[in-house]
Amino acid sequence: MVKSAVELLTTDQVAALTSSQIQGFSTLDLSYLTTEQVQAFTTDGIGYLTTKQVAGLTTKVVSALTTAQIQAMETADIAVLKTAQVAALTTDQGAALTTDQIVALTTAQVAGLTTAVVNALTTAQIQAMETTDVAAFKTTQVAKLTTDQVASLTTDQIGVLKTAQLAALTTDQVAALTTDQVVALTSAQVAGLTTKMVNVLTTAQIQAMETADIAVLKTASCRADNRSRCSTDD
Repeated sequence: MVKSAVELLTTDQVAALTSSQIQGFSTLDLSYLTTEQVQAFTTDGIGYLTTKQVAGLTTKVVSALTTAQIQAMETADIAVLKTAQVAALTTDQGAALTTDQIVALTTAQVAGLTTAVVNALTTAQIQAMETTDVAAFKTTQVAKLTTDQVASLTTDQIGVLKTAQLAALTTDQVAALTTDQVVALTSAQVAGLTTKMVNVLTTAQIQAMETADIAVLKTASCRADNRSRCSTDD
């Protein structure tokens, strides 16, 4: 179909397209669609798109999709979105993803989410993320998590956070960690906490730490104070 023919389609005509007609569009045809035409697709119509068509959508078309259309996409279609397409998602679109769609995201896709979209995710979406995806978060993404999002991380998710990711946490985020999350920290993770982070830990968080973690914390504190030796009787 030539560009002019696609552009001549009215929104009513787009909404009336059958599954075979929609699947007959080439990726080039779909790239000619205007924002109004894209948003005229019914949720069923969006569901008719093949994975090849979805993978070929331009970033302009992706960002024009309504939240209802986003939710209508099959998980197989979500999984084939390219990093550029994922980066084109708006905050409203990101927050509209179903938990099944969140699970369908690959580690590369999660790492490609903008910090604004990450910040807009619901706590339910955060908890639905696979541990491999949480481990794929960039440090810039971690730093943009809200305190509610941080507090919602499961203990399994906490356990896979890398040293660099933990180091990216703000003091407010550290203070938001639940006692269960603190318990879930490994000794290696505790050893990676900065002195600034340690200083904002609440009494409840400190008390929740396992004895092995406290020992690691004390050793790290000694190093930070440039003391060659610390008393074990403190």
